[in-house]
Amino acid sequence: MKILSGKTKFGFTVIQLLLVSLSVQSQGMNPAVGAMELGDVFKPARIKEGDYTLVMYNQNGASLSNIALLKREIINQTFESKLCIKITETLTQGATRNRTTVYVDAKTLSPLFYEMSANDTLVQKATFENGKSILQVFADGVEKRSEQIVSAKSFLSNSFSELIQAVDFEKTNAVKFETFSPGKPSNQYVAERIDEKEFTLQNNQKIATWVLRFTRIDSKGAKTLAGYRYVDKVYGKVLMYKSDIKAENFFTYQTLFLQ
Repeated sequence: MKILSGKTKFGFTVIQLLLVSLSVQSQGMNPAVGAMELGDVFKPARIKEGDYTLVMYNQNGASLSNIALLKREIINQTFESKLCIKITETLTQGATRNRTTVYVDAKTLSPLFYEMSANDTLVQKATFENGKSILQVFADGVEKRSEQIVSAKSFLSNSFSELIQAVDFEKTNAVKFETFSPGKPSNQYVAERIDEKEFTLQNNQKIATWVLRFTRIDSKGAKTLAGYRYVDKVYGKVLMYKSDIKAENFFTYQTLFLQ
């Protein structure tokens, strides 16, 4: 691994963890074969409270573009008398700040509430009841409502990292699950453990990770590569995502390390 650093327009020093060589073996053409249903193997108790910041950008060789910061906060709370996990994501890019807040059931991770705002203005919110998502969209003083059937096995896209954290990939090679964003079609994913990698930070701290490959399966059954995530073996936290691990051009997000 090589470690690069550079100042962003936010004033932070970004530590880019780039894998120089990683041998990935083919797992066959059907990643869903042998994958366990996430709901059968996950343990939500693995999800811990905390907050952290991710840096997101496109990389073309040594050039970075479209840099943004995503702050995530995970808190245990109650929602309508139910024990839940509150996940708040604040995306900052230039002068734009979008915030999404979701509540998911602490035991099942099923969706309870969703809200999104842009620059402190409410854009949309959704509630979930009787197998439906009831979405309200606000624009130019007008409210539009719509309903969407939601599978009992479907999770909110904003809880993607928590779904992964809830799985012990030392014991489970592959899981399949479905996520959605209110008002949009759902997608199925298969997460496969394909390798392991140790990161060495500038302070010589070492972090052992599982390398997970993701395959997206759309509503028509078409399969596409959905990138790779590096997951802390001890805590299950997603430390980095890369859309491609071999090309010089890719999209990534990763935990922000500061010098």
